Amino acid sequence: MNRAFESPGVLTHPGRKDMGAEITTLGEKLAAQYRSIELSASNAARRPGQELVAALDWSFERRIGAHATAAVPSDPEAQGARFFLTGI
Repeated sequence: MNRAFESPGVLTHPGRKDMGAEITTLGEKLAAQYRSIELSASNAARRPGQELVAALDWSFERRIGAHATAAVPSDPEAQGARFFLTGI
């Protein structure tokens, strides 16, 4: 990340007793911008995600081997799809 910008986003301290890193002002701004983009993308995907969940057939059987099948739970929350796609 430090090579991609004019100034570093993270400073490392090799050789110090408590070796570590610290985020710079630029790094804090980059993290805030990333979180903002992530939130915007999540909000934009919410409705289409809800529509996808509503259209799913939860009674289908999924193949888990060459010839084996297993019933998928009919409860969307059991698979985590509702939360994954809708955030609720």
